[in-house]
Amino acid sequence: MDTDSSTSAPADPKFQRVFEAFSWSNAQSNLTITCPKSTRIPPGTDPTSAFLDLQRIPEDLDGRHIFEALPEEAVGTKFRADTKFIQIFFDEEQDADNFIAQGSLDVGHFNIPIIPPKGKLPPLALIKLDNVPIRSRKFLTETINEIMSEYCAPVEIAPVTLKGSKLITTRWEMLARAIPDTNLNHSLPSIIEIEGQKVLLSWSGSPPTCLQCLTVGHIRKNCPRRVKPATNVKQPPNPKQKEVPQTGKTYANIVLWEPLNTKRFWKRKQN
Repeated sequence: MDTDSSTSAPADPKFQRVFEAFSWSNAQSNLTITCPKSTRIPPGTDPTSAFLDLQRIPEDLDGRHIFEALPEEAVGTKFRADTKFIQIFFDEEQDADNFIAQGSLDVGHFNIPIIPPKGKLPPLALIKLDNVPIRSRKFLTETINEIMSEYCAPVEIAPVTLKGSKLITTRWEMLARAIPDTNLNHSLPSIIEIEGQKVLLSWSGSPPTCLQCLTVGHIRKNCPRRVKPATNVKQPPNPKQKEVPQTGKTYANIVLWEPLNTKRFWKRKQN
């Protein structure tokens, strides 16, 4: 029996359907400088503290070795096993910043990411750009660098491309440092404009932005301008419409038999 082979997957394991190849899951970063080891948002804002992210630390790490690896300036700790965070406190904010600047805490063969408290970005921050217009890579790199130099010190700018191709997408990435004597988290804008088009920026702890209406304050899922699928709304009964009792009669019973019964009724009455 003949079958339609167009719906069956090819035997080649490297085969990708069209919208598997053209998908965000098939996109890749092109940054050459190592990105921050963790972009998780910690559950605390104390500026005199820093967080150890133990989300990917193996179970065989002896926790007592962390005590020995901490700097002498560390004075206290809080810990959350459920979120895999350990918060380390210092007397001075500068000591906390120096600890954060290390990037990671070396404990034996393991490197535990050190991240700043919520509201403070690491010395080298990863900034993601979305809805970037499609232009030449050279033009966009220069344009983004020129615009963002007003707010930060760009270190590297690169597009997100489809794997196995040189095709750029509407997403770009940038590694940046703070301009001296400025707070990177306060200086970064959530929206910039390139070629008359709004480009959305996001980073760890940034305000939510919406790709639907290109504004700040909510995400696309909660956008008030998003068209929601229609739902079946039950119409209220019409009070003027006489309800026919459900007697199990068919259309043939009502149309054909009711007049016959009425005729017999009048004939019986006349007799």
